[in-house]
Amino acid sequence: MEILVNHLSEPQFYLDFANFGGYRLMKKWLKRADEEKVIPELRYLVQFLRKLPFDSSIIKSIELGKLIKRLQKIS
Repeated sequence: MEILVNHLSEPQFYLDFANFGGYRLMKKWLKRADEEKVIPELRYLVQFLRKLPFDSSIIKSIELGKLIKRLQKIS
């Protein structure tokens, strides 16, 4: 997570993160934070996710959208 924070000001970082498996990683982090009920981490991850380029085919293929919808119902 610290690596993310150090590179958040670089626009290319978001593209690279998304293009090299970042969506799968985000799904794992979101699931873990949800299971462990770490609300500050969940909020941070959602804010980060909003900055990523949107690719509906990837989101659908890894079922990230389902997780996000479920989390929206909880909050």
